[in-house]
Amino acid sequence: NDPATTEIYTLSLHDALPISNAGPQQVLCVDSTTLAGNTLTIGSGQWIILGGTGDIADNSSYNTTVTKLGYGSNMFKWRVTNNECFFEDIVEIINDKPTTAKAGQDQTLCTDSTTLYPNTPTYGEGNWSIISGSAIFNENNVTDLAPGNNILKWTITNNECVSTDTINLT
Repeated sequence: NDPATTEIYTLSLHDALPISNAGPQQVLCVDSTTLAGNTLTIGSGQWIILGGTGDIADNSSYNTTVTKLGYGSNMFKWRVTNNECFFEDIVEIINDKPTTAKAGQDQTLCTDSTTLYPNTPTYGEGNWSIISGSAIFNENNVTDLAPGNNILKWTITNNECVSTDTINLT
């Protein structure tokens, strides 16, 4: 090696680095939403499903819609790329939509008691309540109904999300 020899290297930096922000966590009572990734000033973006399910309308749009979200946690990655450089951010979309409540068929009764046949929730917990009339509930058995109309409500609750249906007993 000759100490008088100088080598020159040229380093080039690609365009500015992209920024990735997948938006805030969302907790929903429905199975669709709009993803809230950041608007891009450089580069291109792509939504990727990491966990759960969902149909992404346009995986290259920062604010695309996603439908058919799976129940519970759904994880999406917003990957922003510019040349060989990329950054990623992850957002969790939680679908707390309860099972749709179905109270059962209205009934015409000759006594003050009956058995109710609501649907069994897959997501959430079901409870009976009285809208009008009177009733005493023992799970899906009801007694002490008032003469005339008794309107009862079947409510399925999953965290803060609620689905209801009514039944009329006469």
